[in-house]
Amino acid sequence: MKIWKTLFYFLAVIPWTFIVALATFYVKAGQILGHAPTYNNPDPKELEIYIDYAPFVDLTAEVWMFSFFVWFALTMTYIVIFRRRIEWTPLVISGIGHYFGILLFSGIFEWYID
Repeated sequence: MKIWKTLFYFLAVIPWTFIVALATFYVKAGQILGHAPTYNNPDPKELEIYIDYAPFVDLTAEVWMFSFFVWFALTMTYIVIFRRRIEWTPLVISGIGHYFGILLFSGIFEWYID
């Protein structure tokens, strides 16, 4: 059980790296523009800070997407193996970060990948 908890808590940290990286870029772009960036207003690649933030945002997005599929597979495996004595706390904590990562796809990430 201890290994499972460690895996889930490790997978809980990964989406937050992506969330923080993208949110930091978004906030900094908003400070430079004087308003919140929206889809194609402006294109993120037009901002001077894009070359500083893009490698980190891209890397954390790729790692997070990979970790999301690993988390999903591990969660299903865990539920099948321990169906009678599931400890929900690690699952919920790790799921919260992935949930917020998915929420970013609806607005900020859409603007970023524009």
